[in-house]
Amino acid sequence: LNYFVNDVSLRLYADDTTEYSSNFDPDALKITVQENLDLFMTWCDYNFMTVNDSKSKVLPLGNSPSSFQFHTEPNSPPLDQVSDLKLLGLTINSSQTFKSHVKESCKKVNCKVAALRRVRKFIPQDVMIKIYKAFILPHLEYCSPVLVGLTPGLSQKLEITNQYAIRTLLNVAKSTPYDELLRLVDIKSLKQRRLISSLVLLYKCL
Repeated sequence: LNYFVNDVSLRLYADDTTEYSSNFDPDALKITVQENLDLFMTWCDYNFMTVNDSKSKVLPLGNSPSSFQFHTEPNSPPLDQVSDLKLLGLTINSSQTFKSHVKESCKKVNCKVAALRRVRKFIPQDVMIKIYKAFILPHLEYCSPVLVGLTPGLSQKLEITNQYAIRTLLNVAKSTPYDELLRLVDIKSLKQRRLISSLVLLYKCL
């Protein structure tokens, strides 16, 4: 597929394929994307595959006022243009602020904490810490290298959610400082962990 469609970038993951392209000229961008989308559909026909139009979305990045309409078939309805798109678990929006992703992550954490809160008195603290690291922390750290540039407000929202999760699961007083909570579970702050994760990734690349 990458040899067949070569004027745009493709990211392939199992049954999920994403097409990327950029251009200073919106009209040229529309032509390039549509032509390569046609090639993509031809490749699918050759290989006895179909594209689910209802799951195919268009996400413009940036502040372009242009409306983009792309078609998988000549007479088919245009693909939906959205402002938010969930891509392999990471919610991306047109302004690339990751506000929706942070909101969704915090929501998942709060739901799991609410469920675990009911049984915390039956679980020893050391076991609860392992449960926290296995089922809560990954939601707050998913795609962490991408989130290094979070705004202070969104970064703080993640820290507050993490603080609430640790305090609730370990059943400690509300007055307990965040630093003390982090020492209890033996981790650094989420911001520090994001930076470390990014540096490790950079090291591996180099």
